[in-house]
Amino acid sequence: MKRLSLRARLTIWYTVVMMFFFTISGIVILEITKTTLTRQDVEKITRSATHVAYRIAVSQERARKFFRPADEELLPDNLFHVLYNMDGRWLDGRQLLWVDAVSEEPERIRTVVHDGQPWLFLDKIVRTRSGAQIGRLRTVMSVAPTQKAMDQVIRAWLFSLVPCLALSVLGGLLIAGRALKPIRTITRTAREIGHGDLSKRIALTGSQDEVGELALAFNTMADNLEDAFEREKQFSSDASHEMRTPIAVIMASAEDAVQSDHLDTYRQATGVILEKSRQMQRMLSQLLILARGNEQAGAMEREPISLSTVIADIVAETTEQAAKKQIFIHTDLAADITIHADLLLFTRMLINLLDNAIHYGRPGGQIHIRTQKIPTENRVEIAIADDGMGIDPADLPHIFDRFYRADKVRSGAGAGLGLSFVDLIVRLHNGKIRVESTPGKGSTFTLALPMAY
Repeated sequence: MKRLSLRARLTIWYTVVMMFFFTISGIVILEITKTTLTRQDVEKITRSATHVAYRIAVSQERARKFFRPADEELLPDNLFHVLYNMDGRWLDGRQLLWVDAVSEEPERIRTVVHDGQPWLFLDKIVRTRSGAQIGRLRTVMSVAPTQKAMDQVIRAWLFSLVPCLALSVLGGLLIAGRALKPIRTITRTAREIGHGDLSKRIALTGSQDEVGELALAFNTMADNLEDAFEREKQFSSDASHEMRTPIAVIMASAEDAVQSDHLDTYRQATGVILEKSRQMQRMLSQLLILARGNEQAGAMEREPISLSTVIADIVAETTEQAAKKQIFIHTDLAADITIHADLLLFTRMLINLLDNAIHYGRPGGQIHIRTQKIPTENRVEIAIADDGMGIDPADLPHIFDRFYRADKVRSGAGAGLGLSFVDLIVRLHNGKIRVESTPGKGSTFTLALPMAY
């Protein structure tokens, strides 16, 4: 069986709720109307009985106009009076053979049904001004008009159910349609995105309700999806380009080795292949960490490390590489600085920064590494400065993007992953990195990291 649409279900629920409240309201109104009419009848019969009893007590002859012969109609207010003596013998008014002559409980209103019609009876003892009992006055009132009025109210209420039901259904359809309109827009936009148009977004109206929050969340998801798609598209393009060069070098070196009979050629080709293989291995390793992104934070093994010791070890490892360009590395390391970090990732991050400074430093230049505590902010700073070619201001906003290199004219030096890797590792350690650079004069990379307690 096909499931009803959400709009149909909302309409049904709205109609049921509205009809429920309408029914309850009708029942309450009917009860209030019935109570009001009954109270009016009681007040009417009581007031009439009291008035006639008083007139009889003053002058029985003058009160005879309130009594009617048996063949006449009721008084205009649908009631009549009958007078009995104290023994219950009829004296004046209409004789009622279908009810007891007198009531054992005077002053109490009774309801008697005769020929299917309800009547109100009130027996009242008539006394003179001196208190002597004259007789019993019976006041009888038909409540048929009240019953007729109630029947008319009930019929009117029942007849109103049909238009109210129609209005409830129509109102439910309109309200459900308006409520679900943003959902249909989201569905349509999702289909368009699914067909490849990642630029589609939902127009936000500033609504702060649940649908507005859903639209905002959907747009945020679409932004992230488009950004991820564009980054992966750029990644695939740049990665294939960067991998092409070392693979081509490896293939050329292998072909030279195969075609040559000299041992030196074999050794040289093997060295080139080994170097390019290591370069590709480093690039793939960094790609894996970058691909994991923030998920890498859960896999980090943080431990207290001495900043001066780690930097001293890294400088010792890269001294030979710097010496090839006659670059001298100066260090100004504050003592007793400890941070909580993943030793492997942190070491690789600093090596990337130092490799970057050596690569872009000028031959015969200098690199300065400085560390300092900033106790007021509970952090430490690591600054690595070179006096090389610097970075163009137009390139500064992009240097941490994957596969972006400011020296587009160069081709062989690295895959453009180093600074992206550095930026990720710094963020994983709850730190920040900033760059200051002047073209032709050099660059300074400054890392700010939390101190260990």
